[in-house]
Amino acid sequence: MLKIIEIEPNSPAERAGLNAGDVIISAQGGSIRDALDVQFYIEQEASVSLQILRGDVELTVNLRNPRLLPTGIVVEELKVRRCGNNCVFCFIDQQPSGLRESLYVKDEDVRYSFIYGNYVTLSNTPEWEIERIIEQRMSPIYVSVHTTDETMRRKLLGNSNIKPIMPALRRLTSAGIVIHTQVVVVPGYNSDYMQIERTVEELYSLGENCYSCALVPVGLTRYREGLPRVEPVSPKLAEELIAQSERFRGSIDRPDFLQLADELFLLAGAPIPQNEYYGDYPQEENGVGMVRLFLDDAHEVLSKGNDFNCPKNIKIDIVTGVSAKKIFDKFLPKNLGIDGCEVRIIGVENEFWGHTVNVANLLTGKDIISAISSSDADLIFLPPNILNDNDLFLDSLKFSEFQQVVRGEVFTGISYLSEMQQVILNS
Repeated sequence: MLKIIEIEPNSPAERAGLNAGDVIISAQGGSIRDALDVQFYIEQEASVSLQILRGDVELTVNLRNPRLLPTGIVVEELKVRRCGNNCVFCFIDQQPSGLRESLYVKDEDVRYSFIYGNYVTLSNTPEWEIERIIEQRMSPIYVSVHTTDETMRRKLLGNSNIKPIMPALRRLTSAGIVIHTQVVVVPGYNSDYMQIERTVEELYSLGENCYSCALVPVGLTRYREGLPRVEPVSPKLAEELIAQSERFRGSIDRPDFLQLADELFLLAGAPIPQNEYYGDYPQEENGVGMVRLFLDDAHEVLSKGNDFNCPKNIKIDIVTGVSAKKIFDKFLPKNLGIDGCEVRIIGVENEFWGHTVNVANLLTGKDIISAISSSDADLIFLPPNILNDNDLFLDSLKFSEFQQVVRGEVFTGISYLSEMQQVILNS
């Protein structure tokens, strides 16, 4: 059952006689539990019969919506379901106190996987939720598998009371649900050749609805006191994973099924794969292929040979992580292809999380300020996804406060050289 918190004026729901405070029991025979059920059973239906509770009275309401407009039913937002695992590598457990509250939320919610692409383990997903995924065609979903060796999986997830992963994945893919999978590589746990080989082979055996598998190195911060000892992925292990994955990719019909995170290639000092390696980039948000997209954009822009000139000399700082700095230094011209630009690439060491964290979007506002406090740049480009929706850095520093302590004009949300050039030329 789900309570209506608002009915929008002049909407199909208002014309049907629904009121704020009504509790929807079911629609089209399907139970209404949350906003997703409203979307599936009620929205986009020309006519639907609702069972509702108004006070102590159960009523039937016929909602007609022949033009398929938004019905005007407003219910509570989804409340995230929390994770019951105790993963040895959980990034949330590796955080200090005092950060914004949302950073401490461990979610294990297939609805958020479907809507936002969040990864879930399916470790304690109840039967009714599996049925719901299939019935409502919640596809694709994103699954953290880590290993198909159940003994190792229980060890990694820190939970001995979990359901086997392969039967659940087999059931979903057989029903036509597309899944994207990831394996967080944790040295000393699931990182040896046989563990990786078994996991990737079994996932690939699920067929085309198991669309992709990404190998991602474990992320470790300096806040691991009281947590199990875990070593970072070494350059040598990264090399071995690249070699192993290439052998596997060469043996299957869908080589782009298996993709490695950009960070593994950077760790190994190996070339970033070409565009065809990534297929349609299904794991871009997981840090897989972002560097290639950046390089291809830069190559396209620079190969045109446009003779751009700034009306005045402009000093530019590009802030990034220490790993990405190597890419920028190697492939970007000193003037970004615009005469009159003086560019400085600043690779910021992550003092907050620790130097093993090299991802640019995990830099904090205060670390960046420390790195550019003496900057005289006119324009400062920050990593594209470094702020949340409330314009806060990870350390809760406000973007407005950041702007007050730096000299230049600051830009975020810019991922590619072509976008930088437009900002520079329009400044």
